[in-house]
Amino acid sequence: MLQYGSPSLETQDAFNEARKLYLAATASWTHLLDRELLGYKHAGHGILARAELEEYLRRGTEIVELERRFQENLARGNRGVWFTLELDGVPRDELVKWMARSSEGGQLTADEQHKQEKVSVPFANGGTLAVLTNAHRPETRKRMFLADNLNLKANKPLLEEIVKRRAKQAQFLKYSTHADFRIERRMAKSTKWVRGFLDQLRQPLCSRGREETAVLQRRRLQDLQSRGQDDVQRVEEGFAPWDKRYIE
Repeated sequence: MLQYGSPSLETQDAFNEARKLYLAATASWTHLLDRELLGYKHAGHGILARAELEEYLRRGTEIVELERRFQENLARGNRGVWFTLELDGVPRDELVKWMARSSEGGQLTADEQHKQEKVSVPFANGGTLAVLTNAHRPETRKRMFLADNLNLKANKPLLEEIVKRRAKQAQFLKYSTHADFRIERRMAKSTKWVRGFLDQLRQPLCSRGREETAVLQRRRLQDLQSRGQDDVQRVEEGFAPWDKRYIE
């Protein structure tokens, strides 16, 4: 009724515009409030008793510490693989950097001293990526790939423990799984819908993946032939994961 409180059409139009802005803002405020309340819910408020809430927060802190240790293992840069003349194709600036790293500051052990002619390629700081992308020898790429994956086996028990504890935390708040807990903040509001969506994608994506793998395999065989490395064993091998970045 307020829009008719003035005989001026300009005033009435201004009121209508203000009302539209208010209603739009109300929807945004409601959404913001819902998000804020969900944050409190996920923190256990309104669901857990005081003692339970303290236990929930303590468990959350322990999970954060496990995640920190996991990331710390990923970030460590003092491990790598020793190579000699197997790095053909790797950019020279990368080789120079690794050679400096291999001999710096007397940090080599007695066993490593006789390896001075070798280069230590670190897993961190782009070392693995540089070898997998540029090294011409398949054996070099394979060795780097496998060593890099085995390098982080210390993270396996950490990851398993994180997954287990996250599941317990979700169940503590009456969620069936950790995924059900996390998805409440997402556009897709149920894990059932996500599973159905992924099932729809499976067939077309797998078919497309097989086609792309076949293309990469042809490129791989062409590369082996151009380098005179197309012996029977290498030709008959399937497309390995350590060849992907090099062939792409």
